[in-house]
Amino acid sequence: MRTNHMWTDEERAIIRRDYKHSRASCQQLAEYLSRETGDRITAFAVRGQVSSMGIAKSDDRHPWNPEEDAKLMELIPTFCSRVVARKMHRSINSIVVRSKRLNISRRVRNGWFTKKELIMMFGYWAAIWVHLNKIGDFNRPNPFHCLVDLAQSIVAERVKQASTLVKQRG
Repeated sequence: MRTNHMWTDEERAIIRRDYKHSRASCQQLAEYLSRETGDRITAFAVRGQVSSMGIAKSDDRHPWNPEEDAKLMELIPTFCSRVVARKMHRSINSIVVRSKRLNISRRVRNGWFTKKELIMMFGYWAAIWVHLNKIGDFNRPNPFHCLVDLAQSIVAERVKQASTLVKQRG
């Protein structure tokens, strides 16, 4: 069974002295420390130690621009935060924080609603109908079609109002 390496003060001093804020630097330090200690130390272990020592430098931050804000307002009502983060090449936390700062609700969905929302709007049987259509290979006729259209138009109007508020604030 593999155990984690126990870092000594001398090894931490070597890392503090020789770390150059690059992947190659981590690899070189891992190879050097592996030779010196006889333990197998990986570049990931060195990166973790650098992070826990607080000397990591994050250069991958970039500020939000108006185009990204517009894209976020377009995507967030339709997709979950994880999918939006993947599409925009951002972290999930970045998407969540920016949507909160722009006061964009992440609960609104254009089109499909969550089971909880359907139960609140149409009752238990509407959620059952959605579930059966998702797991089945066929589409059952929608008995709630007119109600879903009404709810979608209400949601679309709310999204439109929210986007105009954001534009007025911005």
